[in-house]
Amino acid sequence: MDVRAVKKMWMDLKKSSKYFCVFLLVLFFVFVIINVVYALINKTYAASMINTTQESCLAEAIYFEARGEPLLGRIAVGVVILNRVKEKQFPDTICGVVHAGHYNDKNVPLRNRCAFSYWCDGKPEIVSDLTAWTDAVVLTRLILHGITVKSILSANHYHSIFVNPKWSRNVKELAIIGNHKFFKLK
Repeated sequence: MDVRAVKKMWMDLKKSSKYFCVFLLVLFFVFVIINVVYALINKTYAASMINTTQESCLAEAIYFEARGEPLLGRIAVGVVILNRVKEKQFPDTICGVVHAGHYNDKNVPLRNRCAFSYWCDGKPEIVSDLTAWTDAVVLTRLILHGITVKSILSANHYHSIFVNPKWSRNVKELAIIGNHKFFKLK
């Protein structure tokens, strides 16, 4: 079918407006149904990949904090989270570390007042990239089994290279990986 034939079909369809409206309505419902089915499959599949709540929190943090980063950057974010779990000044669980921050009286995180920015940026945590989620889950398991990045073995903080938080000004930088700088704070 060439371009002229498609144009002719389109014009014929537009001439008979009743059919055109029906066509658009059917097209709309097909689009809605496909999106609903995709969302249900995505949510079910993503949930089935995780064994524990702690794994889920680590995968969530890697996904939302670093999914656009290179492999070493995503691993490094996970390593920082595990390093914090091991240190006394931080919560002693992965979920506690990842969800640390200031909360209101209804237990809702205060906007931009969390250790990990994605947790309190005001946006819902919805997995939209199944490939990146799968990668985050696989990396979570590798990190929990000991994979690490040598240059940031002791890192317990990081931030984007696009910001300059006060806490990072007088601290030795351990490495820059992707778009993140990694630090060890006492």
